[in-house]
Amino acid sequence: MLKLSKKLDYAVAILVYLVKKGESKISSAKEIASSFKLPLPITSALLKILTKHEIVRSIRGIKGGYIISIKPSELTMDKIILAIDGPIRLADCVSFSSSKHSKRCLLKNCCPVVAPIRKLHSSIVDLISKITLKQIANESDDIEF
Repeated sequence: MLKLSKKLDYAVAILVYLVKKGESKISSAKEIASSFKLPLPITSALLKILTKHEIVRSIRGIKGGYIISIKPSELTMDKIILAIDGPIRLADCVSFSSSKHSKRCLLKNCCPVVAPIRKLHSSIVDLISKITLKQIANESDDIEF
């Protein structure tokens, strides 16, 4: 089953919050955490990950905080998922590299569904790579922070 993590849910909510506040408006981790009633350590950890992946920018100082560093129309879900949860994989066999994960399946050399699973995986990744943060933020227009 393909399931997105709670961390990813929270990260997308944080990014939508930053988009709705305005691309140049700085928001503190505490402000963001309190708007969602999330624990500050979780919010801070996610912001640190998003900063590391250059999705948000950290601004130091008394009036510091975070701003989005990629235009919402250019930031796609695949980039967000990769930053928070790592590569998207429907099954162990969709790893196209010789990673340890692709060696787990006992049927890897004789599996009748490996080709369809890889095709499905590619279709899902293609779809996710077309969904932008701007689209997600626009879908949540009725939510105010």
